[in-house]
Amino acid sequence: MIWESSKRLWKRRLGRIKIIVKGRVQGVFFRANCKGTAGRFGIVGSVMNKDDGSVEIIAQGEKEKLDKLVAWVRKSPGASRVESVEIKELDKLGKCVGFEIRKEDGFLRDQKKAIGNLGKSVLKI
Repeated sequence: MIWESSKRLWKRRLGRIKIIVKGRVQGVFFRANCKGTAGRFGIVGSVMNKDDGSVEIIAQGEKEKLDKLVAWVRKSPGASRVESVEIKELDKLGKCVGFEIRKEDGFLRDQKKAIGNLGKSVLKI
């Protein structure tokens, strides 16, 4: 009985969110910086470039640490220029181990997409 109430209390402290970051966030080491920051905060999940030039972050951890990650994203870390941040709370916790940089369609396609989207965001400015 004590274990169950303690387990429920712990689950209330944990959260899982999806963050969509738009702006100049591809080709500027945003994902690598995100992975390092998430690791420092004890957050697990993944970060991935999207075809539209945005970056998607799936993050799971203590809610106050997730708030710190969101604040870090909003500051336009490194060479990035964050224009908007969309946050969606996800219902279920996932089974994540660590924080990974996900690459769709392999390394070369991922890099080509990032450089192309960086060019588009620079020309837009």
